[in-house]
Amino acid sequence: MVSRTSVDMRRWAAASAGTAPGASLPSERLATLARAKREGFVVGAMLLPVIPGVSDTPELIDESVAKAKEAGADYVLFGGMTLKGGRQQRHFM
Repeated sequence: MVSRTSVDMRRWAAASAGTAPGASLPSERLATLARAKREGFVVGAMLLPVIPGVSDTPELIDESVAKAKEAGADYVLFGGMTLKGGRQQRHFM
């Protein structure tokens, strides 16, 4: 299973900057998912966190699900955002 906030690079960068330094790109995560699928694994994607005002539009969610399906995902799980104190809260508030 791979996780990502969005396949949209601008929104991914906005969500990841300062909270997940060194995180792999969405395209790299999808490539990993596709490679595992070709090897015969059951694979899925987590769209996590879905961030209000950043990655929660129907179009962005549809795009993320479509890209996961193209990569061979058998399922997609969704999760909202819980802000922890410190860096996350300062970045998004």
